Amino acid sequence: MRRGKVGGGPVSEPRAVTFSTVPDVGTVEDLFAIATAMEREAAKRYGELADRMEKQGNRPLADLFRRLQEEESEHEGGLGEWAGRRGIVPSPSFNFRWDMPETLTEQQFAEAGGDFLATPWRVLAVAVRNEERAFAFYANIAAKTPDPDVRTYAEAMAREELGHVALLRLERRRAWRSEHPEPAADHSADDIPTDREAFDRRRRSSARERLDRWQGAALAAEVAGDVATAELFRTLIHEEAGRTKSGLPNRLAPSLMSVRDLLRDEAHRVEKSYEFMIAVAEKSRDPEVVGDAQEDARERLSQLARLGDRLAAVGSTGA
Repeated sequence: MRRGKVGGGPVSEPRAVTFSTVPDVGTVEDLFAIATAMEREAAKRYGELADRMEKQGNRPLADLFRRLQEEESEHEGGLGEWAGRRGIVPSPSFNFRWDMPETLTEQQFAEAGGDFLATPWRVLAVAVRNEERAFAFYANIAAKTPDPDVRTYAEAMAREELGHVALLRLERRRAWRSEHPEPAADHSADDIPTDREAFDRRRRSSARERLDRWQGAALAAEVAGDVATAELFRTLIHEEAGRTKSGLPNRLAPSLMSVRDLLRDEAHRVEKSYEFMIAVAEKSRDPEVVGDAQEDARERLSQLARLGDRLAAVGSTGA
């Protein structure tokens, strides 16, 4: 991921950045400059998606994207008000671009029609990908900055983005089901641990498996010289071990997969775990199990967003 400092003087001309070329954020001014550009881009794209869904006669999705457009515009306005109270003047010289699918050009996106945007599921897939990367962006800032003000605001922004991720993933799931014949359920009724004891047993087993896999992945990334990916897996390990009160992983040998395949495989596994927790929350009658499953699902979204962001970054470098 190509990065450079924002601070240190005014930017002489507008600069377009993406999730793969976002500069390092070290100050509140830096954060506001990039965050404002990100919110403006999101509002623009959601407006275009709302227009597209209206043309296709999909009123529910059009309304969803219109609401998200309004929220992003409100966030941009809120950023301006907050900056004004602090005496901060974010640079207006940044433009932000969403990640667009390799098969879709900016011109195709702006034009009516287009094969990629023909279905609601594919439209939602674009939105989910960008909201996940936005979450990962703010989460990474919060984790690394030494500035408490930057950390506080970045954490708040990350929570907002994760809320959007959850909403859009739910809509994407519904769209998939409406566009495809209902497949066989991934989990039979007998496979869903809806009582407390069975659920806790499954959680402990799954956590241990994840920790061991992530240890092997971290070691493999280190061997490959990919420090950023190794750091991500180490961070996930410590978060998971602390949250589940598990011991550190046992695995001592590195995985034999490439870094890109490791990230892709783990994203797939975490996606399955997220779907599993959603199924538990839907089927259990125990309020505590439902609450814990929902909490686990949110944690999986956080993990999935960061894995996806790293996978996209590795892909952009050709590694």
